[in-house]
Amino acid sequence: MTPAQLVVAKHLLAAEAGVEYRPGRGAYCPACGAKLRTVNTLPWTEGFRTRYHKCAAPDCILAKMGKNIKSVQTEK
Repeated sequence: MTPAQLVVAKHLLAAEAGVEYRPGRGAYCPACGAKLRTVNTLPWTEGFRTRYHKCAAPDCILAKMGKNIKSVQTEK
């Protein structure tokens, strides 16, 4: 793999693994750091809530690929 392919693979893995969601702040793209736009919110399950987002930053590789980014919120 080339270095560029490794970077893309790293960002794809981070998008699938999930980023942290914070109430009042939201979630941020693991590739570019932009605030994410929520496209789907699942119900609470065992103290966790999963959301799926899209990055709206025009230059972001994940946005260009149309990749969903998972976020996880823990109940406090």
